Amino acid sequence: MGFFRKETLDSLFFSTISLFFVAYLFARAKCVPITIDEVSTVITHTNRNIWDIIFYKKSAVPNNHVLNTLLVNFTTWLFGVHHVIVRLPAILGGILYLWAARKIAVMSDSFWLRLFIVTILLCNPFVVEFFALARGYSLSIGCMLASIAFALEYNKIPTLRSLVFSLFWAFLSAESNFTLLNYAIPFVLLMLLSSWKNNRVYFGRDIAVVLMGIGIIAFFCYQPIVKMQADNEFQFWGNNGFYQETLLPLVKASTYGQEYLGEASATILSWMILLFSIGSVITAMVVWKKNNWAVSTSIWLSLIFLGAVTYNVTQFYFLKIPFLNPRTALFFYTLFALQLIVVAYWLWEKKQWVAKIYIALLMVFAAVNMANNMNIHSSREWWFDSSTFLVIEHLEQIYREEQRNSPITLDTYWTMYNSFTFHIKESTPNHQEHIHLSDWHPNRTYPRDTEFYLAESQEEAKQYSDTHEIDHLLDGHIQVLLRRKKQ
Repeated sequence: MGFFRKETLDSLFFSTISLFFVAYLFARAKCVPITIDEVSTVITHTNRNIWDIIFYKKSAVPNNHVLNTLLVNFTTWLFGVHHVIVRLPAILGGILYLWAARKIAVMSDSFWLRLFIVTILLCNPFVVEFFALARGYSLSIGCMLASIAFALEYNKIPTLRSLVFSLFWAFLSAESNFTLLNYAIPFVLLMLLSSWKNNRVYFGRDIAVVLMGIGIIAFFCYQPIVKMQADNEFQFWGNNGFYQETLLPLVKASTYGQEYLGEASATILSWMILLFSIGSVITAMVVWKKNNWAVSTSIWLSLIFLGAVTYNVTQFYFLKIPFLNPRTALFFYTLFALQLIVVAYWLWEKKQWVAKIYIALLMVFAAVNMANNMNIHSSREWWFDSSTFLVIEHLEQIYREEQRNSPITLDTYWTMYNSFTFHIKESTPNHQEHIHLSDWHPNRTYPRDTEFYLAESQEEAKQYSDTHEIDHLLDGHIQVLLRRKKQ
């Protein structure tokens, strides 16, 4: 029975969830139209040479997703330009995240803790959606969790291999998205502390390796960040505090705006998270002192969570770098989930029946939230691009039914333009033979020179009621496809 529970049951559970998870990522990669920011990566940045992608030699057009851009460059060179192909690196990030979650889970002797670890790390629909979008967020948190897995391994048995791999993945997390410097910098400092407390005999060797890692991170990240700062690329972040700009919006995004606790659901959950975090970190500090400052696994996880949050807040006041928005703060969910896991460990050691209630409640909430918000048609972050395939299929149908001899002309509201540009002009295969998309125009008022126009809302559509009529209502009747009135 013991063998069955630990080996067969683990294998069955993890194999099932892995297959479902990866299949879901591929389904989203196939069925969700390319989004506005992904097109920036694919069309603008992958056409640069490798040196310019890494070091921003030409300009600092928003692209702090270096590793993802390099991999998209490679996959498109190998397989051609297609929306699934450009998302393969993001899927790779999701698979890496899954692998790292499993690696952390097997460090526990309890099946229920292993089940909880994998579930709580994976069941966030907002995090998971980025595992199938061609931006660097997926690779960044996948690499981050891999670095944590090796760091925990080093913390138990301090080998050079574990130290090197933990630093390697931490570096790649920052190179995937520079916002992960909020994690990588506290991480390398914590690895020095771990070496001093747990591996003092080889501390000289370890400090040399860590300093080398710091040097590599600085070499690759310094110039791009300086250029980003000079070009005011942080303007889209906020200055109203960590709670207002990062925590509350991230909770709203993670629950997709679902009002589980009424109209104030996001606020209530945010305060619960805030108080839980403060309480768990204070408890960790008390336990740390009581245990003569020994850096155990639970203490290490509490310190990296505290370090990342503290660094993020501190850089605002000293470096004037604004607070992160939800997608750039994705890694905070993973670090908080690990803090939930720390508390589960503590409860399991004290009173298992309390731990089981705690685990069950959180797993049910995470699973329900995930089930409620799973979809294969849109991205919450860039919801306005969800209609691209529907409009293209509709226009293709009109072309066939009306036996057109020339392409149908189309223009769109500016936020949707990138997605249509990719699928009509850039992708292989494309739709240029049947649909002609207007050239980009900086004037955000529709010039009325095409047969069809995709308006962002019914309110915008009313502006053109004298020349165009509603052809199709899209995306829950928010977006409107207009067609020029027949004379």
